[in-house]
Amino acid sequence: MILELSEESKPVTESVAAKPSEQPWKVLSQFLPFHSLDQKLWWGRLSPVIGLSLSQTGYSINAQYQNLLLVYSILIPYLGPFPNANRSNVTWEDSYVTRAAAIDVSVNYQRRSKPSYRIAFEPIGVYAGTESDPSNECALAGLLQELAHVQPGIDFTLFENLRHKLVMDNRQVRQHWDRISHLLCKSQGGIGLDFHESSFTVKLYLGAFIKSVATGTDWRDITFDGLKNLPNHGGLNPNLSKVKEYVSSTKHQLLDAETFVAFDSHSPQSRIKFYTGAYLTSLADVYDFWTLGGSLHGPDVEEGFAIVKKMWNLIYPQTLPGGIRRESMKVGFNWEMSPAAGSLAPKAYFLVHNDCDESVSKAILGLFGELGWDDHILTHQKLEEA
Repeated sequence: MILELSEESKPVTESVAAKPSEQPWKVLSQFLPFHSLDQKLWWGRLSPVIGLSLSQTGYSINAQYQNLLLVYSILIPYLGPFPNANRSNVTWEDSYVTRAAAIDVSVNYQRRSKPSYRIAFEPIGVYAGTESDPSNECALAGLLQELAHVQPGIDFTLFENLRHKLVMDNRQVRQHWDRISHLLCKSQGGIGLDFHESSFTVKLYLGAFIKSVATGTDWRDITFDGLKNLPNHGGLNPNLSKVKEYVSSTKHQLLDAETFVAFDSHSPQSRIKFYTGAYLTSLADVYDFWTLGGSLHGPDVEEGFAIVKKMWNLIYPQTLPGGIRRESMKVGFNWEMSPAAGSLAPKAYFLVHNDCDESVSKAILGLFGELGWDDHILTHQKLEEA
């Protein structure tokens, strides 16, 4: 932030000028105006977490200001009311985050690469969950339009194509309200942003669970029929068949309400990711998902699973808070399909919201140590201390 000073104004502005050593989020907190109490409360909750994380993961001062201002000006207005003590002012429940936070924040570590900071959430409209907007229909498209004004080049092709196939609009929700009114959470989509030094990338998430409950059509059919024959995505069909066959035949109870499709919004030829998950009790079960029941194989598949195995063995034996013995672990998976390369690559996520923070941190540091990621160890330790 630059303050233009004159001799006449100098005595006044010196009393509020930021100290050069102050963190960007603290500087912004002194000067930013807020249009509502909700937005002020959201900023107070989120800015220290995001600001400190950006600093500790190596973002420049300019990048910290840029990304924090993006959060302030565009994202926070789409977070809905700041929940009161009993959440009586919340009209829309979001399935993509925990009850403890409005957005899911994470740090992505990769070999020989600087960590990147990510956030994910469901945009919430002003009237979401009311008779005027029972499906929270307009918020996601509205947020995309605002992001496109800030950073031209965001592509809406896949979003426009898939949302009409996978999710329901307000008219359809009202038509089938008797079938879905009992559901606490009626989320059908979300957004993720990866922060970079001078830009951001946008990932969109769409899920067919609500449409499945409303229409009585299996979400697998809605999802994979919707993905078939997408323009510029003809190369996906063989891999789509593999994924559908596995999720249709697996013995495990899938997390239907947490199953969705994701894609980047920078190209109409974006890779497609299919997400689902289950509560698993053994590494053999994890391997079954990882390989789609044995249909995926090769050095890359086995090398990736070796890392998954290390992390499972570091986390699963740990007891839960209160000394409770773990009976299963919630594991998420996605299979990334490239229309250009025709490739199909698995990823796994250990969802450890109920674990002791100390145990999870110890497991992360242990894995990084085995992988020789010394720089990432230092970064993680700084984040723990922040």
